[in-house]
Amino acid sequence: MDYIQLNRKFTLITSKQNEDVSNLDYSLNIKYAEKNSWDDLLTEYRCVILAEAGAGKTKEFEECAKRIQADGKYAFFIRIEDIDNDFVNEFEIGDEDQFDEWLASTDSAWFFLDSVDEARLENPKQFHKAIKKFARKIKTAVRRSHIYISSRPYSWRFKNDEEILDTELFYGVKKEQDKSGNDKQLKSALKIFAITPLIIEDIKIFCEIRSVENISELLNQIERYDLLEFAGRPFDLENIILKWNDEGILGSRSDIIQYNIEQRLRESHTQARKSTPISFTKLVEGAQRLAAAVILTCRPDIGVPVLAHTKENLNASTILPDWNDDEILRLLESGIFNDIIYGAVRFRHRDTREFLAAQWFSKLLKGDNRLSTEKLLFSEQFGEKIIVPALRSILPWLILLDEKICQDVMKLQPEIAFESGDPAQLSLNIRRKFFSQFVERIATNQDDRTIRDNDSIAKIIDFELEDEVLSLIKTYYDNEDVIFFLGRMAWQGKFTKCISLLTSIALDSKRNIYSRRVSTRAIMACGEKEQKVELWGNLNHSGEKLDRQLIVELVNETDPDQEFISLLIESLKNAALYKRFERSGLTAVLEEFVQNLDVILGYELLAGIAELLTLEPFFDIKGYQISKEYAWTLKIAFQIIEKLIRERNPLVLEDKIIKVLINGRALEYQGDFDNFNENSRLREVIPTWNELNDKLYWYSIDIARHYLLKKEQKKLTDDGAIYYFEHFWDFGADSFERLLNYIDTKDFIDDKLVSLNRAFFIYSQKNKSPEMLTKIQESCKKYPILLDQLTKLLIPVQSDLQKKILGHENRQKSLLEKQRSREVRQKKSLIEYVKKNSDNLINSPRILDGKLTNEHIYLIEGMNFDDLSNWEGLIKDFGDKVAQNYHDSAIKFWRFLKPKLHSEEFLEKNARPFSVLFGLAGLQIESIENENFPCNLLESEINNALRYITWELNGFPIWLEKIYKFYPDKVIEVINTEVVWELESSNPETGKNYNHILDDIFYHAPWIHKDIAPKILEWLKENSKLLNTDTYRYAVQILLNAGIQESNFRLLAQQKIKELALPEHKAWWYALYVDCAPEEGISDLTRWLESLAIDDAIQASQVFICHLTGKRDSINGKAGNNKFKQVKYLKKLYSLMHKYIKLDDDIDRVNSGVYSPGLRDDAQDSRDLLFTYLKEVPCAESYYAIKDLLKTHPSGNRRIWLEKTAHNIALSCGDLKPWSIEQVLQFEESGNINPKTHKELFDLALLRIIELKDWLENGDYSPWLTWQRVEQETEMRNLIADELRKKAQAKYSISQENELANSQRTDIRLDNPVVNSPVPIELKILDKNWSGADLCERLRNQLVGDYLREQTAGCGIFLLVAQSTSKNWKIQDRIISLNELEETLQEYWYSIAHEWVKIDFIKVIVIDLNKRKLVSTT
Repeated sequence: MDYIQLNRKFTLITSKQNEDVSNLDYSLNIKYAEKNSWDDLLTEYRCVILAEAGAGKTKEFEECAKRIQADGKYAFFIRIEDIDNDFVNEFEIGDEDQFDEWLASTDSAWFFLDSVDEARLENPKQFHKAIKKFARKIKTAVRRSHIYISSRPYSWRFKNDEEILDTELFYGVKKEQDKSGNDKQLKSALKIFAITPLIIEDIKIFCEIRSVENISELLNQIERYDLLEFAGRPFDLENIILKWNDEGILGSRSDIIQYNIEQRLRESHTQARKSTPISFTKLVEGAQRLAAAVILTCRPDIGVPVLAHTKENLNASTILPDWNDDEILRLLESGIFNDIIYGAVRFRHRDTREFLAAQWFSKLLKGDNRLSTEKLLFSEQFGEKIIVPALRSILPWLILLDEKICQDVMKLQPEIAFESGDPAQLSLNIRRKFFSQFVERIATNQDDRTIRDNDSIAKIIDFELEDEVLSLIKTYYDNEDVIFFLGRMAWQGKFTKCISLLTSIALDSKRNIYSRRVSTRAIMACGEKEQKVELWGNLNHSGEKLDRQLIVELVNETDPDQEFISLLIESLKNAALYKRFERSGLTAVLEEFVQNLDVILGYELLAGIAELLTLEPFFDIKGYQISKEYAWTLKIAFQIIEKLIRERNPLVLEDKIIKVLINGRALEYQGDFDNFNENSRLREVIPTWNELNDKLYWYSIDIARHYLLKKEQKKLTDDGAIYYFEHFWDFGADSFERLLNYIDTKDFIDDKLVSLNRAFFIYSQKNKSPEMLTKIQESCKKYPILLDQLTKLLIPVQSDLQKKILGHENRQKSLLEKQRSREVRQKKSLIEYVKKNSDNLINSPRILDGKLTNEHIYLIEGMNFDDLSNWEGLIKDFGDKVAQNYHDSAIKFWRFLKPKLHSEEFLEKNARPFSVLFGLAGLQIESIENENFPCNLLESEINNALRYITWELNGFPIWLEKIYKFYPDKVIEVINTEVVWELESSNPETGKNYNHILDDIFYHAPWIHKDIAPKILEWLKENSKLLNTDTYRYAVQILLNAGIQESNFRLLAQQKIKELALPEHKAWWYALYVDCAPEEGISDLTRWLESLAIDDAIQASQVFICHLTGKRDSINGKAGNNKFKQVKYLKKLYSLMHKYIKLDDDIDRVNSGVYSPGLRDDAQDSRDLLFTYLKEVPCAESYYAIKDLLKTHPSGNRRIWLEKTAHNIALSCGDLKPWSIEQVLQFEESGNINPKTHKELFDLALLRIIELKDWLENGDYSPWLTWQRVEQETEMRNLIADELRKKAQAKYSISQENELANSQRTDIRLDNPVVNSPVPIELKILDKNWSGADLCERLRNQLVGDYLREQTAGCGIFLLVAQSTSKNWKIQDRIISLNELEETLQEYWYSIAHEWVKIDFIKVIVIDLNKRKLVSTT
């Protein structure tokens, strides 16, 4: 197909998005991101372009290269797999001669390295090799190479591949904050972009160029059937057009996907493969099985036969055992898969994969193994019915194929019907049920919010649902969440029947703003004009300040006319106050709105705004006044004015509009209004219209004149008083004669003087042209006053004050010149002096006393104290000898200077003498240049070097760690001495402590933490002195990093808690106590907090939790190896912290602007972090812990949130673990898998028991009568075991009465050699004398307490058989019938399950043999 130019757009992928790449699917959230064009990208130097299959990236690369070449520049296109040692012959665009010519030039070149055919790249290493070869080839010109690489999103390894490019093809750019040009401060120029899908306008252009008929209807069907995702890729858009041309209709979403699959399966990437003999039916069945296998195994990559395979790939030959290699290759090279990359393919689109997988599951549901297939899709975990997350994505399609699945989904999660699939194919009645069930879940906040966004709502909309929407609005009228959802349904679906109810919501000021907004939007979008006018008018006259977001909704959906403009002006008058950083979007909406106004309507709105701008109170500067409340509308006024000016509309010359332009200067110094881009545009266009420009000028002169006369009783004869304002008027050379004309036309003499002064100013700017001066003189000759002024302008007479100022300026200028001259002479003299006396640098006896010479000082000062070790930097000014002597002197000097240590005498922080700086420089020079450092030093020299360690400004000298490696004891001794001094000197009263060495050790010397920790711990134990908080923090953090034993931390914390008096000090140490010993620590903390006054307890709890789990320098598990993050401790801490750091007292900083978080802010964040830790461990213990927390939240949103969190844990725990390929084939054949885990064995056992129950209670050949005659439990056990054995299929073995270590015997158990623990079945015949209490005890103590004691065992079955009994049981004070027994005992288990957190699943099953008798009787 020919290339179609669509000006494709690209979205930058940030580093955060890079981290969010899914293992199975890569979906770039690029809808609202900033879009870049090829023009933008071609200015970059290193780019990776990510694009899904069919997005057209290869064609874009080729065409872009061609366009660059057409512009006379160098451009080359090559496929990455074609890059070898001499790849220049492989250029598909460009050639070897052009490449050589470019290398020899100094021009830039653009390289497009395309990976669309990476089929021959068998592994990622080849990509690295190719890039390496390419880099070697362009090495000499790499800085002038613009390089673009394409890739599939899922095959681009963000971290690894970016490292490859930055290693082989690095291009550095300066960081924004760095202006030094230092290479160390350069950051990589590499950027990752995603090519954005085609939007509806692009699709229209594409269709026009392809000469498609009835394009508007095609686009309508693309949107109606939710096909934009397909149509957004040129490759698939071609297929949509093909179907449209063939059939004249797209049909449903299902139809187009089915058509797409059929078309793509019939084609192949390689022509030779098309001739492979294989039926189309077999291709479809193979694709279905592969799709299901990808989902069930969680392996998206399908390995291609005859190519290298990895463990991560799904082996196609194994999953299709009855296919030969040619047949498999024919399937994998069809269009439903993408190109072969690294020896594997993926399904081209997620929808295709899920559609095919649903068909595979549908066939199983229609076969003999329906029950097992249903149990795979729907499960139970911790008593909650769940939809298995791994298979959720196929259900939107499966509900179209299976009625019972459809009903089950409707009961559990009806929103699934609208997440994907093709809900329009469901009957209207079913759609209504799904929809109403879903809305009910929204009303109770039970839905997972997956389809509450506008795009998802668009998929649901159906005009046949209008009555249902209306009914639901009535039902849930007071529910804000439901109204927000249904209101958007009414808006997008244009459901006019809903307008009346939505109007009452929109007008109710007590309603949630979001409900009001969406109601207003719906009315303005689909109501009749009378309804819109009525709503708008009622809002205007409601007496409330209109929320700016409401005005957005009113304006956004309006086709403007005079009536609406009047309503809008009234709304602006009633609008809530403007805030600069507001997020209402009103200003932006109004800007777009005015662009579509005609002249009359625009002027009407402008006149209304002009009136608002005259309302007090004012911003008032020098007589310019503008309303404070409505100043924000000036931006809109300017936009309308600009439009009128460009059309030269005389309406803009009216006084009220002139006043707007002039008085806008009152905002000159108002920071809230400094972002008006319209200012600069008006300054461009107004001076081009002489009449407007001059009218503005004279109007501003009048204002200034009145202000000057009133405030200073002075006349105004020039525009100097207003010129510093950034007015819109301006006068250039072409205005000169026009200004002179005003001398005659203006009546007031002062205005004539103003004209003269402005004209003279232009004359002065134009090099004082004699011709211009003649014209000025001619204009002034009739006016003596003007002639006098002209004389003064030509021969200025300075006043005494002007003379004084000028004299002062001249003296200052002279002094500055003299100073500069003196500095030049001094520097020259200094250089000569140092050169002449350079031997003093090394030979002066002062050095032996650790003192500097003048020569040293001169050089140090001349180096501006930057890097004093950079002795080579002296060569330029002082020559080689001076530089070398400085070098040798520095190395010599540090040995003679004996710097003071803080432990010897108090030294002022950051005060560093020249001598110490010079000594540090010498040490650094020597440590860098002498490869034997520090082994070349004498012991005395090592001791002296260590006296310098605390004089480095930030951290420690770079040579300290070198000395430590060879002489650790010496370094430890010196540092310990300084540490002890700091501990003893710490002052708890100062806000900012004198941090001498501890902070440097903590941040810059982790390598020594372990060695100095014992000294710190010893001192803290032996001293009860209160330290500064910073000192404690650094000391404890060093101990934490050193791996001190937990018992030491516990004893230290307990000691400090006893020693300290203030609650906030104790709380700090309680954090350490709880971290290392949570069991006793939490108990002691609870008692202590309860003993405090409530205010002290609140403060202490905040300090405690911030130190335990805070964002920065908190303990957070370091002392106790994260022991406190066990579920049982997190639960206790969560409850305890909520007692003192209450939710109701939380600070809401949303939309509050910039702020500095305080202790309470940090405390609530740290408290919530406890819950984050809790839910991050999905297991039975965390589930039951959260369920227990529900008791403290009997109602409200917090309870709902906890319930959802618990449900999500159940989902996570109940999710399908990835299957092996063998298990997929087993399940397809027999409906069950060969278990590899205890849970899989349990699932199989449960399936067999459920099948047995169904057979006995409902089967045509049920032996229920025989089983009723059984008298002994042993015989019943044999019957059940025998039935289970018949259906084992070698997947398990059955044993009975196995004796356990405690002499207990299981009734029945299922074993499998690869599963660690068997699954026990505890059997009870209900006709025996088993009471309700007995049954509960047997379930609890026997099945759970005895049979499931193994660490690897967690699932069991409590099987009860009722032969003919009709008795009742008493369980937990309730009388229970046989029909209720199963559910009641199951609930009993769930009520105690939190006591057995390692137990994953206990299932109670009752087989009622009487049921078959009732069926027979019937």
